[in-house]
Amino acid sequence: MPLRLPSYFPGTGKGKSGLYAILYRADASTYSIELAYTPDCEGGNACHYGTVSGSSGTIDEDEGTKVPVTLLGGIKGHFIDSECGAHCSDSSIGWTENGFNYSISIKAETKENLIKVANSAIAASHKSAAHPTARIEGCGFRLPAPPPYRTATI
Repeated sequence: MPLRLPSYFPGTGKGKSGLYAILYRADASTYSIELAYTPDCEGGNACHYGTVSGSSGTIDEDEGTKVPVTLLGGIKGHFIDSECGAHCSDSSIGWTENGFNYSISIKAETKENLIKVANSAIAASHKSAAHPTARIEGCGFRLPAPPPYRTATI
């Protein structure tokens, strides 16, 4: 399962606190990473920033209208806008690349910013294509230990 990890995260620039990557699941066919403001976030609204997922199968996404988008290299994808009530849900962007499905979601993010995030993930994967460590366990990347949770500051 080739990784697609973004290098651009809106709203996390100078003077802002960093994000934590919390690995929820990783095997040869899927991965799911929570992006959070705290190392112990479990998806709570106050600490949740977004998610990064990939799968050789389907990926569960929030319901909503899928707006077609074109990503780096002409890759076709879709954007699903967030919904806001007492709190806002994630906006998400999804695409299929070389038979693998990818999704990135960020709480109440704009389509334009999510396209930049997805493009940064696609571009980073192309830069690291020669490095076999840019893959999940079973495909070249060795995880330090199995979940329940592994956290890294990004």
